[in-house]
Amino acid sequence: MLSKKLPFDASLTVTFRKRLNATVIDEINERICVKAVKKLKTDKTATTKENRGALLSDAAGAT
Repeated sequence: MLSKKLPFDASLTVTFRKRLNATVIDEINERICVKAVKKLKTDKTATTKENRGALLSDAAGAT
């Protein structure tokens, strides 16, 4: 279920950065990016359809 409520206050990210070193944060960011790319790829393949239409053009508006 989607919610517009934030999971935590933005100021809490400062606490995260103080307690986690750069290596851990980089690893977390990498995992997030990998999952996002996988999701984008599966979404694209699920929604792309073969183009079977024909483009009809009218030159009446051309100058």
